Amino acid sequence: MRPLITAIIAAAAVAAVPAAATAREKLAPEAQLAKLLEGRVAGKARDCISLSAVTSSQVIDKTAIVYRIGDTLWVNRPKNADSLDNDDVLVTKTTTSQLCSIDTVELHDRSSHMYNGFVSLGEFTPTSPLPRRRPPIGRTGCSPSGSTATEWTTGMAAAPISIRRYAIWPPTGWRRCVASLLRPF
Repeated sequence: MRPLITAIIAAAAVAAVPAAATAREKLAPEAQLAKLLEGRVAGKARDCISLSAVTSSQVIDKTAIVYRIGDTLWVNRPKNADSLDNDDVLVTKTTTSQLCSIDTVELHDRSSHMYNGFVSLGEFTPTSPLPRRRPPIGRTGCSPSGSTATEWTTGMAAAPISIRRYAIWPPTGWRRCVASLLRPF
């Protein structure tokens, strides 16, 4: 009987570990919003945004609604944000093609479709990605061919790679030129 009880306790402990790990990973609402806006710069707040241009929306529990238009995230902190739940469906009823700070958004439960309340929108604050850092032109040991350097930069944010056309003189300097091109920016 004793080994059976030990086995049951061990199984319960193993089953509880993933649930405890998931609970630790869940961030506070303000931390979720900060993580979402990391690497972005805020612009001047506006009263309205074009509703037809919105490609997605995300609810941050009891904090904000984030609307995406292209690369820009528009953060709206409703006046009664404590009723926001990321499991609710947003139902917007407008009379124009814009979503404005005077509008209200109804909240409906995702599973039962029951009315859960509403929020009064506030101002929309745009947050745009920081501009990408341009790689330096004309590294030590290399000279750009002609009067201007031909440069292509990949769109990868994690590791930008720049390809340039260089005239190397004297011919023995090619190793130094290649080494300077391979250095990280």
